Amino acid sequence: MAFVRRFPDAAIKELEATDLFRECLRPDIVERSRGRIDRGRDVFPAVRNGRMDFYYKGGKLFSYSKRSGFTTHHKYASVIRGDSRRPYVTDKNFHAIKTFKEGYERIKENCSHYSGVEAQGISEVYGKFSCAKNHRSNTVVVLDIEISLRRDGEGKEAEPGTTARANSDRIDLLFLDTESGILRFFEAKDYSNDEIRAKQGYEPRIVKQMLRYEKQLDRVSEEILEGYQAYVEVINKLFKPEPPLPTPLAVDPIPRLLIFGFDMEQQEKLKLEVKRLEEEYGHSIYHIGNIKQVNQGTLFSGGRKGWS
Repeated sequence: MAFVRRFPDAAIKELEATDLFRECLRPDIVERSRGRIDRGRDVFPAVRNGRMDFYYKGGKLFSYSKRSGFTTHHKYASVIRGDSRRPYVTDKNFHAIKTFKEGYERIKENCSHYSGVEAQGISEVYGKFSCAKNHRSNTVVVLDIEISLRRDGEGKEAEPGTTARANSDRIDLLFLDTESGILRFFEAKDYSNDEIRAKQGYEPRIVKQMLRYEKQLDRVSEEILEGYQAYVEVINKLFKPEPPLPTPLAVDPIPRLLIFGFDMEQQEKLKLEVKRLEEEYGHSIYHIGNIKQVNQGTLFSGGRKGWS
């Protein structure tokens, strides 16, 4: 089985014992943002094969494995010690942080600066509806993000600060309906992404991308279900959401499309583009201008038809 989502109990115990996880990451994962005081929260955890990844504002903030401990990209970790009394530095007082914990808030800030508009928008969804929050307000939660469906491994990740997507067909969002046990995948596109449109007589690039995802889901659906059954066990042990996440029971083999980031004027053009994707290519699409107003229940059920 190539699609693996396991993080052993021994690694969980070691992760829980680290200061960075206990004092920084965990509070930002399980607690909800409360206005301006906690607006920097909403870190999202993702179980991989033998490691945990932690995402923030569209970037991978940290990875943790029993073998390597915590790692982050050097662009995020380029942090020097600050002194509010002396905001300017010289060669003599120019010192880098000694630990990730010491520079945690600045590392988060750096991570957010390298994300494009699409990644930032997607982060609004997984940050708000994370499966690891203490208490959930809806039966639908984001279970995983940036999911590679390839059997030959997770593939190469995109370099922070680039607009290129990784060459591994990473689908953006995986939702779990905690009542039905259904897993459903979503690809998300900002309105500015030209992949969702094409001139008459030409096929939008998103069509082939969604077809690839559908074929991959068909090939590995049983492995995916088994992988996410193990994934849920890790989330329940590590973050103890209330109520606990149920065991996934089925995988929807048809990926869905989320389009966001348009204004009232752009909405008129998008109506025609969405109509074409739905009627000519059979896509199920949820479209919303302000991604912060997304309703995960409506999104999961297939998207609202019509416009308000």
